[in-house]
Amino acid sequence: MKPRGPARGWTVLVTGASAGLGRCLALELARRGCGLGLTGRDRGRLESVAEECLAVGADFARVFAADLAVEGGAEFLIGEVSASGLVVDALVNNAGSGRAGPWSDSSSQIDRAFVRLLVDTPLTLTRAWLEEWRNRGRGALLNISSTGAFQPGPQTAVYYAAKAFLASWSLALAREERAWLAVTTLCPGALKTGFSRAAGKADIPGAPLPEKTARTAVRAWVRGQRLVVPGWTNQGLLLASRLLPPTWMAAGVEAVQLSLKKR
Repeated sequence: MKPRGPARGWTVLVTGASAGLGRCLALELARRGCGLGLTGRDRGRLESVAEECLAVGADFARVFAADLAVEGGAEFLIGEVSASGLVVDALVNNAGSGRAGPWSDSSSQIDRAFVRLLVDTPLTLTRAWLEEWRNRGRGALLNISSTGAFQPGPQTAVYYAAKAFLASWSLALAREERAWLAVTTLCPGALKTGFSRAAGKADIPGAPLPEKTARTAVRAWVRGQRLVVPGWTNQGLLLASRLLPPTWMAAGVEAVQLSLKKR
């Protein structure tokens, strides 16, 4: 029998839980009776989400304020969780940020922050609890990648590359530890969360709200599904990325990114 994701009574640590998809994922897990560790930079917003989670059925909800984009941020969070006595059964690697524009207009400092948040942090947090999960014979991991993992991303190059790394590593880990670890990789497209605006782009017209994507992701995780690409449009994009040359995909992505930046 393949391993399955979290069930009632499990404790799940959710990164990037203060808003957007992370908040919606936390609420879905709360409705299933999970205990929650919620982390993000804004303690006040996290406490508000914790109250929401308790209201819909969370076993408990604890808040850990941490900036995972700074050096040592992931290690700080691990220390805080350990000091609290929280026993983590499952992890959602959701924290992220974006930036629109040519890579040459950015800086090494911004590059390092992106790689730290989108690559180093998921690796560091997962490794912190992986051996403990293996000794128990169960564990679960939900990694939030993107449809951007399937093609090059001009105008948001490091973000797409980081999401490609996360998806590849996540799917490989799911295969390696298939006997006991439930690893699900979620690759959503753009969502109506304010993420695009924060990255300097307009929202994509018709972008879905994050609530539906969160429901789809948690259901798939609980079933032990390894890859989730929600929506026919996103599945079509995945198919196109496998059929068309990467140079064509890069040109298409750039055209879309530039059109959103002009709005």
